[in-house]
Amino acid sequence: MTANRSLKLEEVQSILGDLPKADLPAALFPVRLETRFKTEGNTTFLCVRIFPDDFHIDTHEPELTEDEERWGKQLWEQVWQSGRDAAMERALQDELAQRFGPGRAAWVAKTLKPLNPQDRSDQPGDLPVKPMYPAVERRESSWTRAPQVNAMPDRWVLIGYRQQQRALLAVGEPIRDQLAAGPDPDAPPPRFVVESSICRLCG
Repeated sequence: MTANRSLKLEEVQSILGDLPKADLPAALFPVRLETRFKTEGNTTFLCVRIFPDDFHIDTHEPELTEDEERWGKQLWEQVWQSGRDAAMERALQDELAQRFGPGRAAWVAKTLKPLNPQDRSDQPGDLPVKPMYPAVERRESSWTRAPQVNAMPDRWVLIGYRQQQRALLAVGEPIRDQLAAGPDPDAPPPRFVVESSICRLCG
């Protein structure tokens, strides 16, 4: 958000509607701010850039890859053969986590949780009935969409004070619901144009 001019409170209210009362509790997840001053002619602007924290960024893709499905089913078969040995089950879970990361491994295991837990044997090595797995959606590659930013406000409002007096009030542009936070695998490849020995990236 760049504050090109200071607004009046009435102008902010005309954009945002009635402002909440000061006694209303509110909580936001952290963000990172970068600021700089920019001078154009005799006018100095305060430029503010807001970056979402890692907590805001959603990279989760619910569909499983072929590799995830194979390793997930292997996990459950070995768990069923463990004879309800808790230490062995944790070791198997750790093995899956080392391959896909803790969060993704937990999702794979949850997605493939057998539908017939009553058929699991209590005897180690015994597998009279194999696990029955739910149907899962498949994706062809491990990365199919750009990471998305969630839990952001509709807009940012910048308020600046000098000697306990409000000196700056500005409102940013609306924040899109679907806001990409990284590269998109479906985006066309960039074109590189060389001009006067300068490599320029063109979108």
